[in-house]
Amino acid sequence: MTNADLQALREAGLASVISRQPRPRIGIYAMVRDGQGPAVRLAVARGLALRNDWPEAQASVDFTGMTDPATRPQLARLLDAVDRRAIHGIVAMSRTDLTHLNDYYEETLRRIHARGGFLALATAETDI
Repeated sequence: MTNADLQALREAGLASVISRQPRPRIGIYAMVRDGQGPAVRLAVARGLALRNDWPEAQASVDFTGMTDPATRPQLARLLDAVDRRAIHGIVAMSRTDLTHLNDYYEETLRRIHARGGFLALATAETDI
């Protein structure tokens, strides 16, 4: 899939949840390298949530660097929260908080959507 296709897939998942839950509870997520501070990434994601009036239920940061999204404990925690309906979606600054690889990104989007959740980004996939 192209970046534009991935953006369309992500936005379709977001629209589906928003149509059922206009003010979704969200989890903020950032992934950084060990020793790198997450403050800027979290602030940008929070800005998106505030602009959309989405209440933040929790924030999570993985300090793993660019690993397979399936191996990140804090992302797994947010996915579990989506499963339990504690949150409706995940907000991040950029798709690079998940992965820069299209195949892994598509797989992650499909996992989030299969759980009935969404991913919202402050920057578009085509901005990478």
